[in-house]
Amino acid sequence: MLKDTIAVLFLGFLMTTLLHSQEKEKTPPPSKEASPAKPANPRVRMDAKIMDKQLKRKVNPLYPKEARDQRIQGTVRLHIIVGTDGKVLQAEVISGHALLAQASLDAVRKREYKPVLLNGVAVEVDTTVDTIFSLVY
Repeated sequence: MLKDTIAVLFLGFLMTTLLHSQEKEKTPPPSKEASPAKPANPRVRMDAKIMDKQLKRKVNPLYPKEARDQRIQGTVRLHIIVGTDGKVLQAEVISGHALLAQASLDAVRKREYKPVLLNGVAVEVDTTVDTIFSLVY
């Protein structure tokens, strides 16, 4: 009785394996047309400290008068995308005081970086930038 049960289980296993392998053979390989196109210029994520070394032109933010009058200080952190030509394509505020944010955006959008190469090809870079506003002279 035990031998019969083991034999039935074994045959079931073999049939399942056989059916599964036949289904795999019937499945056509994915077509190249269906695969998503790779972007022409891939984007890499880089640490802010590394990108600081790539700076060709740094523009410091102008301290907003209203923020200065209210003695507001702090750091504004921006998320930026740098293009293959080294120019800032996108910039958005991650954190920081609202009165300091626009000045930070205006300055960082004017920055220019050395193009970053990956396997000899210029790529876009996703990174962050901190701008510090301090009233200490």
